[in-house]
Amino acid sequence: MNDTKEVIAWQAPEYEHKKRGGDWYFALWIIALSLAIAAILLDNILFGILVVVGAIALSIYSIKKPRTLSVEISKRGINIDGLYYPFGILSSFGIEETEKGAQLIVQRKKAFTPYLIVPIADEDIDEIRAFLKKHLKEEDLAEPAAHKIMERLGF
Repeated sequence: MNDTKEVIAWQAPEYEHKKRGGDWYFALWIIALSLAIAAILLDNILFGILVVVGAIALSIYSIKKPRTLSVEISKRGINIDGLYYPFGILSSFGIEETEKGAQLIVQRKKAFTPYLIVPIADEDIDEIRAFLKKHLKEEDLAEPAAHKIMERLGF
């Protein structure tokens, strides 16, 4: 490993794009319309409207192709597609290897958005680990259960 390296950079997709068939959209809209009708029958029109708007948003989002993110790790922090996270607001990191490939999981000090999860494409995992160990402690972090559940549901 080259100890004089100042920046490690790579490109990664924003998220894993899944092709959804007509059955997925059909199920989404059956559930959404059922909830909306039930809400209207229970005199909760606002919730019915919210469900329909949410279904529209999910339909549009599911068609959208993921952007390619630029990821850079430097001596000052982590930059993910222009969003800079200095090491001072990060507490630890972990590298998880899954069947989809390796991913860098960084724990932030914020309570509401505690994790940054970035796919590590074809980069040298050992080089990234050694570089980050100089600035953060390494922990055995895993992708949160909520992320895994949403992936299983097709989101």
